[in-house]
Order: sequence, then C-alpha cells, then structure tokens
Amino acid sequence: MSELVVFLVLLILGYGFGRFAETMSYNSIRKREEEFGKIILVAAKTLPADLVIRETFLVTGSVVVSVDYFKRFLATLRSIIGGRMISFETLLDRGRREAVLRMKQEAGDKGATMIFNVKIETSSISKGQGSSIGSVEVLAYGAAIVRGEERDIKERIDRKTVSTTGSLVITHVPEATRKKVCQYLAKLSKTSPEKIDAKLSKLPVTLAKNMERDRAEKIMAQLKQAAVEVRFEAK
Repeated sequence: MSELVVFLVLLILGYGFGRFAETMSYNSIRKREEEFGKIILVAAKTLPADLVIRETFLVTGSVVVSVDYFKRFLATLRSIIGGRMISFETLLDRGRREAVLRMKQEAGDKGATMIFNVKIETSSISKGQGSSIGSVEVLAYGAAIVRGEERDIKERIDRKTVSTTGSLVITHVPEATRKKVCQYLAKLSKTSPEKIDAKLSKLPVTLAKNMERDRAEKIMAQLKQAAVEVRFEAK
C-alpha cells in the first residue's frame, strides 16, 4: 500500500512540476524567438554568389532536457500499447528550439545576421529505469556570417559590371622621376631601364594589354606616387 502511495505522489508531483517547468520554458522560448527572429537560418552549404562576407565563424548551442516522472510513466504505457510518444515529442521540441536559440544568441552577440549549414543532433546522455530515457542533449551548430557594409556590396556590384581586364596607358612622366619610373617598370617587365626609357619617349604609350584590373590598380598607385599620369582602359 505504501509503495502505491509513493508512486501516486511521485506521479502527481511529476505532472505538476513538469507542466509548470514546460510552460515556463515555452514562454521563454517564444519570447526569445521573436527577439532573434532577424537572424536567418539556412540549411544549405553553399553561399549566394552575391553575398558580401566580412567574417565567418562557428556557432553552437546545446541544452540538456530531463524527462519528468509523469512523462516517463506515460511513455512506459505507450511502449506497451504502441503509438506516438507525444510526451517525448514535446521534450525534443523544447530541446531543439532552445538549442537553436542559444546558437542564434552566440551569433547575434558577434554581429552575425545569418547562419549557414545549420545542423541539429540529439543524444541520450543518461538513462532512467531499464532502458528508458532519463535526459536528452540537443546540439545545434552552423557557420555564422557577418555581412559586409552596404558600400562594400555596391563596390562589388560595380566591379562586376565592368571588365576586369584592360590596358595600362601612360600619358605623362615628369623628368624628375623618369629614371625612378624606368627602373620600376623595368623590374616589373623584366627588361632593361634603357628599353623602358626609349618606350616612354613617345607618349602616350600602352605598357600592357589584357592586364587584370587589380594588378593594374596596384601599379597605377605606385606610378602616381612618382607624379606619373596613367589610366586604365577597360575592354
């Protein structure tokens, strides 16, 4: 008789405290889901081609949820008659949502607005009586993305709309820096300064054709320091 009383007391306490804890947990989850709703989750591994990325890093979120006595009792009955384990479904639902929220919070704290390649894993880390589940760990992880500034996005779009190759044309070289410029260009083209000097005697002169824009801009920056008038003519 005493064992039956203990069983009933545990069952009632498990139901009461379990329902209270579950209600409080769901209230907290709904509130934070609204707070972190702006952080986008994407299961895909590949990033959009037009996405400008400033920084990427791994973010994780994990939670351990325990099964109350009442849910364990219901699950035991269900294992006898068969059917859906509804008592465990709410447990896993809370665990997944909580783990995702903790992952989002870590990403948001570091300025990320997107998380790609999101994965969720579950595992039982302790057992109840027999082979019943005692507590479950849920782990969520993914690659957080900090997007670039709007000006970076505009610059990337602008660079896509123009050709990436072209010709480097020199229109004027000051006599004061001519020798220095000849030495610099000779080193780049692997030739003698005398040949470069002869080439520069008839301006304007095209130094190179089919040159990559990035490389041309670096050379132009060096030449402009020597007061050389130079331009890049895109194809």
